[in-house]
Order: sequence, then C-alpha cells, then structure tokens
Amino acid sequence: MMVKSYEKQDVSRFIKRLITNRTQITSYYRRIHSPPLQNMRILQITPYYLPHTGGIERYVYNLAQHLTKNGHTVDIATANVPESSVKETQNNTTIFRYPLLCSLLGNPIVTNLSDLRSRLEEYDIIHIHGVYTYIALRTVLSLGKKHRQKVILTHHGRVVYTNRLKNLFVKIYEQVFVRFILKRLDHAVVLSKSDKEQFVSLGMNADSISIIPNGIDISVFSKPNDNELASFRQKYQLQGKSVVLFLAVISERKGIFDLLQAFRNIEDDNTCLLVVGDGPDKLRAVSLAESLGISDRVRFVGRLSFSEILCAYSVAHLYVLPSYFEGMPTTVMEALVMGCPVLASDIPGVGDNFQDVVTLVPPHNRDELVKSISSMLLNPSVVDSVNLRKKYYVKNVFERYSEIYSVKDNE
Repeated sequence: MMVKSYEKQDVSRFIKRLITNRTQITSYYRRIHSPPLQNMRILQITPYYLPHTGGIERYVYNLAQHLTKNGHTVDIATANVPESSVKETQNNTTIFRYPLLCSLLGNPIVTNLSDLRSRLEEYDIIHIHGVYTYIALRTVLSLGKKHRQKVILTHHGRVVYTNRLKNLFVKIYEQVFVRFILKRLDHAVVLSKSDKEQFVSLGMNADSISIIPNGIDISVFSKPNDNELASFRQKYQLQGKSVVLFLAVISERKGIFDLLQAFRNIEDDNTCLLVVGDGPDKLRAVSLAESLGISDRVRFVGRLSFSEILCAYSVAHLYVLPSYFEGMPTTVMEALVMGCPVLASDIPGVGDNFQDVVTLVPPHNRDELVKSISSMLLNPSVVDSVNLRKKYYVKNVFERYSEIYSVKDNE
C-alpha cells in the first residue's frame, strides 16, 4: 500500500511539473518545428538613435549589427535628434529620421509619420523599442488590428518620476494606451520578472512575453594601457584621487542631485566625483555643486569618446547610479565587465538583474548613499569580470531574438 501511495504522489508531482513548465515545453517544440527564417526585412522603431547617446540607442545598434551579420535587412526609424541626415546608410543599416515637433517628458513627438506608415508593408518584422513612446503608439495605430507583419516590442523599463502629477499621467497612460499597444503585439520582450508581471497585469498573455536581459559587445571592452590611463588622469586632474564615477544622462531621474548632496558629506577630501555625460539638468547640477561648496571635487567633463569612457571605468574606484527608474542599465554591465564595483538604486530592473553583483541602496536615500560610498571606497570589492563577460555577451542575448522572430505565437 505504501508503494502505491508513493507512486500516486510521484505521478501527481510529475503532472504538476508538466503544467507549470508548459511555456518551456511549448518553446522547445517551437524551436524544433520553426527553423530560423533567413533574409527577413526588419524595421527597428526607436525614440532615439545614434548619434544620440544612451543605453537604448546602443542596444538597438548592437541588435541591428547582429541581425545584419546573420543575413537580415535592417532599417531603423527614429527621431531626428540631434539633427542630422533624414536618411542614411551606416554599417549596412538604413536609418530614417523624422522631424522633431517637441519633447514631452523626454519623449520625442515627431512629424511626417505618413512616410513611416506607407513603408510598414515592406517589412516582415516590426520591432518597437519602448512602450511609452509616441512613435510606438503611432506605429501600432497605423498597423491596425489585422496585419501581415509580426509585431515585437522590447520594453526597456518602467517610467517613474518624483513628481506626483507626472506619475499620475504615467499611470493613466499605462491603463489606457499601454493596454491598447499590448493587445496589438505578437510578442513582447522584457528585461526582468517584475516587468513581465506588469505586462500580465495590463492584460497580456504570459506565454507571449519573454524575459531577455540586456547584453553588450564585450569584445570592445578592454583595459586601456598605462600611458592612456596616465594621460586621462592628468587631463581631468585625477592623479592620486579616489574616483567615484557617474556616467549617465544628467537628469533628475538619474539621481544626480541626490548624489551631489550625498557627496558633500564624504569626508575624504581626496575623493573626486567624475560626472560624465550631458543632459537637461546639467546646468542645475553644476550650480548645485557650486552652492554646496564641492565644485573643486567634482569634475563635469561632458560627453567622452568611447576610448575615454574605457579610461573612466578603469580609473574609477566605484561607479554610482542612484536612478529612480531603469530598465537594465547598460552602464552597470559596462562597469562590471571593466572590473569596477557598482553602487546602484534598489529599483525594478536593477535589483532584478544585478542583486548578486552590485551593492544596492534605496532610491532617494542620501544617508545610505553616503554610508555605502564611504564603505566601498574604504573596503573595495573585487568584481568577477571574467564570468560577467560571459553572462553579458551580447551575441548570447540577441540569438534569442531569432527564435522570437521565427515563431508564430498563435500556433
């Protein structure tokens, strides 16, 4: 009798596992019966693109390069910011840039989208980046309920503001427009479990959502030589300094004002804050550093070339990103693969993906920032950059898109 009872329980557990893992089983079946398609025409739609700098811009660039190397034709539709050629071809990718009418909460509102609407039929895959963007909403509206193309969206993280009115606007937008967009998608890619839960709560089928973390091209992240590092230190007066690095868009949502306020309370006068980047709040940040009496310890160096960015990661003793919201920030991965310890806000996207390899502090908490910066400079940690390079290798990440592009989710 004991044997029969055990067998029943064992069968029951086995059935439960099958039910629980139905998504993985379905995905495996699809991989076998849906070989990767070749020579697809793919349109990547993104609010901003190079030469505009940012994590999404680099993500789209790396994805486009991966796809073209695998034989696909890739075009990119984006806002013409900063203003440049309305159409050009770079690295086998054609870029269509649309005129900027205005910017709303950092979201470019572009015109002349009738041109974009007329060319949508040319593509096999429409891949939208960012669910909160005007160009994403207009694209989905243009496609209508029934469309031949497969429509994919990559969600690069939630939007959260310190201003209550702005947050109320975001909540309304999510409940009305994000719900609408999700209904028109064939598949969504998110960066974390919490982002998937958000999309499910907004009405999307969990089986049509894949969690694919960000990746970077690790082949270009190598340590500069000693002469390059010495020259960089001399150029920005960093010789003999303990360097805290902030590399991001200089805006309130990135936590720059919290970092400056916290840095005032770092007692070691030999510690220097290196601020790399530009943004809408740069003048306010410079003014705040002066009013706090720390301008002699803060270096606002603007945008740097890629070779100098590698130098910045290499000379830094600590990279700090005290953001209020993020997707899966590229700069955190870059710092880690360069061997630089990271201190970041404990927010969805960061906590979900980096909790085992970075030090986390609550957002808006300046006291915790001071304590953690002081502690990490006094007791530096060792980053396992070798294994992290394997984990964040962009090729391993982007190969999963081939499966998503090839599989029909309604099969």
